[in-house]
Amino acid sequence: MRRIAAGLFLCFVLSGCMLSRSVETDEVGIRNFYENLEEIEQKITISAEFPNYVSEYLITYEYRKDGDHLLTVLEPESIAGVTVTLRDGAAVLSVDELQLETGSLDKNGLTPISALPKLFDSWETHPSGVESVRENGCDYLLLDYEDDAVLYRTVFSRETYLPIRAEVFCDDECVLRLQYAAEGEQSSVSTESNLGGDLS
Repeated sequence: MRRIAAGLFLCFVLSGCMLSRSVETDEVGIRNFYENLEEIEQKITISAEFPNYVSEYLITYEYRKDGDHLLTVLEPESIAGVTVTLRDGAAVLSVDELQLETGSLDKNGLTPISALPKLFDSWETHPSGVESVRENGCDYLLLDYEDDAVLYRTVFSRETYLPIRAEVFCDDECVLRLQYAAEGEQSSVSTESNLGGDLS
């Protein structure tokens, strides 16, 4: 009986340690993944909610840690092919007369374009307070990060740490929704340890 009781107690302690380490492990995992991420190309559906209207786009976003970031519009068809280069915090449009909507979503000048690198920054430098969430029978990770009264919320795959979706809130109102394409539809991911590999 003592052996059984001791065994049960040990299992309880070990399971408690595993649970307590789980969130910490995921936080470290998210930070390490994005610290080592050299570049990634993502397909994202963006819905930007301005005071009087909503703008929706399907884009590809090429993130490069030490270089320019490139955003290319796939939809709507009227501006398909428009590209925006993010260079040193400034957006450079690469199209003749067509314009991508880059209006501010809040008083601090947040735009649908500037929010993209801001999300990457939050994943790399502020992955604290990560929570485990379960949706449709699958386990995900939820990260909230607040900066200058703007809340950035991201849901990650627990297996890969790649984003599933993200939301940006200003004054408690959701102004930006991002839905990332399924991993099988994403392009390659390069990290410091796998500069030529495809982890998608």
